[in-house]
Amino acid sequence: MYLQADGTASPAVVTVWARQTVLMVNNSSRHVSINSYNCTQFSSMGLEPGASRHTMPFYPAGKTCDYSAYDGYPKKIFEGQVKVQ
Repeated sequence: MYLQADGTASPAVVTVWARQTVLMVNNSSRHVSINSYNCTQFSSMGLEPGASRHTMPFYPAGKTCDYSAYDGYPKKIFEGQVKVQ
């Protein structure tokens, strides 16, 4: 998933197989902290501008993980979902 300079995530929704990871790429000019209220795969993920990092593997199949990226809490700048099949 790409966190774009215009404040969007591209794509905003991705589907992965159980036990796969997602590569998060920060194409914005700001440091972002990525959090999820319903999935630990994004735990304590922070990305500097231009940096990329894999999430933890997603499971179980059938789960949908919502995430948000913040530029200084509570300023939400990106949001999206990972659907696990």
